Amino acid sequence: MGVRFPSLAISANQASQLASATETPIITTAPFNLSLDFQAILIMGMYMFVPGTGATSVTFRLKRGALLTSPQVTQWTLPVTAAVTTYTSFQYTDIPGAVAGIQYTFSGQQTGASAVASTNDSSMILLAL
Repeated sequence: MGVRFPSLAISANQASQLASATETPIITTAPFNLSLDFQAILIMGMYMFVPGTGATSVTFRLKRGALLTSPQVTQWTLPVTAAVTTYTSFQYTDIPGAVAGIQYTFSGQQTGASAVASTNDSSMILLAL
């Protein structure tokens, strides 16, 4: 006898390139239904990319919703070197409350770049705890 908790995984890139100076969505999950209200969600993901010319850092944001204007859950800034393959991974626990069909968006914004960044690989998984 076991218990299966809801989960959702996605590895399809929403954007093949990270814009030079504006926030760009990288992955947006499909709607995710929790089995209990106020259940914690463990969000894990990774992103491999090549920063654009002149890039000095990339600010990544995790948002609760499918839009860039959705409420921000967390953010972090990663120092980068232009044209060098870079990798970031993340995990975060969120408690969205009593909601149905919750979505999350992982986005990035380059600083100092005069060219787009190329996406090599990305993935994100949600696990209800």
